[in-house]
Amino acid sequence: MAGNLTLLASVANLIVAEGAGREGVRIGFMEHLRLGLPLTLLTLGLLYALL
Repeated sequence: MAGNLTLLASVANLIVAEGAGREGVRIGFMEHLRLGLPLTLLTLGLLYALL
């Protein structure tokens, strides 16, 4: 779950960003955080509600 927050939080995130870069798509830290932060907060909220 925490791997969704930032680009550097998970090796899988870095692998995908690197692969996207080879295809000409740039995924920077802030671009990833713009989606990763709300997704992480939503997931934490849902898990908190389930517990």
